Amino acid sequence: MNCGPARNELSAALTRIARSIRSIEEDALKALHEQGNQEAYREGMREKANVLRDLPRAMASFLERMDESAREAVEDRLDRFAQGAATALRLGSVFYMSALLYPEDHKEGEPNDLERFIAELEGGTFRG
Repeated sequence: MNCGPARNELSAALTRIARSIRSIEEDALKALHEQGNQEAYREGMREKANVLRDLPRAMASFLERMDESAREAVEDRLDRFAQGAATALRLGSVFYMSALLYPEDHKEGEPNDLERFIAELEGGTFRG
C-alpha cells in the first residue's frame, strides 16, 4: 500500500489517538485502583469507546487523499474499531468498553489492536 503523505499523516494522527487512549485507560485504572472511583473508571471507558466510535469521521480527511483500494481497506479497519465501540456503548457494558482493542490472549506490555494497525501502516505490511 503506497499512499505517500496521506498514509504518513494518517499514521501520525492515529498514533496521537492511540496515545490518548492509553492515557485515558491509565487514568481510569488509577481512579479505580487508587481511589476506588468506579464512576471515573466508567467515564474513562466511555470516553475511550467514544474516541474509537468516532475514528472513521476523525480520519476522513486523510482517507480522502488515498487511492481507492488503500482507502477502502483502511476504512474497513477503522469501521471495525468503530462498530465494536458503538456496540459497547449501546450495551452500556464497561467490561466490553475496557476490552476494546484487546484480543483475549493479550498480554500486558504488548501493543493493542490499534497500535498493531499503526505498525502495519508504518511498516508497509497492511494489506486490508
